[in-house]
Amino acid sequence: MPVSTENSVSGPYTPNGVTTDFAFDFKATSADEVVALDQDGAVISSALYSVTLDDDEGGTLSFSVAPVVADYSAIFVAGNPALTQPSDFDNAGPSFNPAALTRALDRAAARDLKQQREIDRGVRVPFGEGGLSLPTVADRKGKYWLFDPITGAASLDTPSNFAAPAAAEADRAETEKLGSESARDAAIAYLNPYASQAAGEAATSEGEPFSFIDGNDQVALAVRTAGGSTLLPSYFDAGKVAGAGKTIATRTAMKALTSAADKARPLQLAESGRSGVFVWEAGDYSAQITADTQEAVYIKADDTAATSGAWVRQFSGDIKIEWFGAVGDGSTNDRAAIEAGIAFASAYRFPLRFAGKTYAVAGSSGIAIPSNTRIHGVEGETVIAFTGTLSNTRFIQINSDPAKCPTLTEAAASYSGYDYAALSDQAAGLSYVTCATASDAGDYSAGDFVFVACGIDPIDANDTLWRYQQVFKVTGSDAGTGKVWLDGIVSSAVSADGFASGAGANLATAWANATSYSSGNYALSNNAGSGSGTAVWRATSAGTSSGTGPANDTGVSWVKVTT
Repeated sequence: MPVSTENSVSGPYTPNGVTTDFAFDFKATSADEVVALDQDGAVISSALYSVTLDDDEGGTLSFSVAPVVADYSAIFVAGNPALTQPSDFDNAGPSFNPAALTRALDRAAARDLKQQREIDRGVRVPFGEGGLSLPTVADRKGKYWLFDPITGAASLDTPSNFAAPAAAEADRAETEKLGSESARDAAIAYLNPYASQAAGEAATSEGEPFSFIDGNDQVALAVRTAGGSTLLPSYFDAGKVAGAGKTIATRTAMKALTSAADKARPLQLAESGRSGVFVWEAGDYSAQITADTQEAVYIKADDTAATSGAWVRQFSGDIKIEWFGAVGDGSTNDRAAIEAGIAFASAYRFPLRFAGKTYAVAGSSGIAIPSNTRIHGVEGETVIAFTGTLSNTRFIQINSDPAKCPTLTEAAASYSGYDYAALSDQAAGLSYVTCATASDAGDYSAGDFVFVACGIDPIDANDTLWRYQQVFKVTGSDAGTGKVWLDGIVSSAVSADGFASGAGANLATAWANATSYSSGNYALSNNAGSGSGTAVWRATSAGTSSGTGPANDTGVSWVKVTT
């Protein structure tokens, strides 16, 4: 049969502990001239497998036990004919026939393929060049085979002849690395100079670079040593930075600077909580200075109009609430700083970052946050603690665009800027609400965002009886039935008095004398608690009422919760 393949190896096959038969497609004239090889090309013992040849080419090598990857990471099936010629033909006789001749030629081809496989693994030189002659064992011991950089000719050399250049190159690379790191560290140190060289030495460790303000009011760079410190002339020309910045203790001192030299270099503000690098930038900064009431980012110079330039903080990313003067110690009133920071962040679209501190806020009003403001917290829990008389005020109110945020409420009053609709009673757990006036549902379209709220007056900031408020996205509406479908479940029952079922029984009833009340019950009276009205009062003790109203009831204690 003819030999149609030019390869005498099949595989690699990955053992899986299940497969025992591995097929091959090359020509072999005898089963004992086919072997299994492992991942390194070593012959696997023939006692572990048998070989079956197909009629023309190929066959199957079968393991008695399925090999596993722990024993062989890969298996190859290869032709392995002996480098002999066993055929012997007479001039005449039965041995000289086509079948015997074909088998002999097939074996010769298989032998050639095996030899070619081994040749392909050898080192080759490019076509047209002469082969390489490997020196004798005695000559090549302890030496490297090198190639001439010009002619490419091979030669032997000892390690000592190029160990020194290699070591020199390693030293050069290490010096370059250290130099780069020193320059980097020194540049970082430059941004936060110490008041003096002695102060820098006291605050740093041996080998650490630092900067300080020298006698000429320039920033000098040094590295801490065992006995003190030395300047860094290698990178900064005798340790000085041309046009180097200076440290300024306060914003007041910064604003008082008048010289052109000062405005030509960066300033390091060292004021507590507000530290950072500022540079003078020419241009009209009047709008920014007006908006930045706490001088967090833009600072006006005393001798220069805001339309001509300003000191501008250098930063990227978030603005910090401390830049606006916030202290965050839990007692200092940070209201002005927080309100200024929110206003600036909203106006210029910077995220406002609060640290993990407690910020005290005094006063009788809450804090409004525009909807375009991003506020970030970092490094632990951030607490805004209101210390003023805020008992009937929303502490923090997030203001949204009314045109994009219509509201569904129980109230029938008109709320400026908002679409509203009173709702019919319904049980909790539904994904829709029903407008009391069916046509009102036509005000809400798919994609609108709405508040669903219940209370005596859900939009009134002084109503502490909001039972719940949820935000939904409208998925559809029907002005015929009054239904507005939502993208979530309304978690509480909607009832006429704004309270969950059973909780508002007393709410629809005026306060009455000689009536038994439990703590937590509600009653209606006037604002003074002395007659009929719609103000809501809550019982804080149990008993039988006695008097003319909640305010002078001697049998039950009451507190007014809404007007």
